[in-house]
Amino acid sequence: MVAAIGALVSFALYFRATDHPPLLIHVLFGGWIIGPYVLLAGAIRRSPKWPQAVQTAICACTIAIASLMITSFANPNLKPTGSPRAFVFVMVPPALLAIAAVVIGIAGYVTRHEARGSRT
Repeated sequence: MVAAIGALVSFALYFRATDHPPLLIHVLFGGWIIGPYVLLAGAIRRSPKWPQAVQTAICACTIAIASLMITSFANPNLKPTGSPRAFVFVMVPPALLAIAAVVIGIAGYVTRHEARGSRT
């Protein structure tokens, strides 16, 4: 939760200092930035019934996403040459969420594969 607030604060400070977008843009970007945290919080809430490896993967992804998102938002100059200033704020949340989905999926696959192997 602290990381989500930190990401929102860095977003708000960056755009307040450079541009003055309408309130609707702030609200939409806020939802976009908090989206990965909300999805991972939901996964953590449902994870007690899941295998330990998947729970560990979810927690590790949450910590990694929090640190990577705040790091990338703190330095918005991390963008391809010639791209708009909002590139980092638009591309980082879904990219990190996609990486988390792959890591959690692999953990689930490995756990399921190991469970089947131990039955035979």
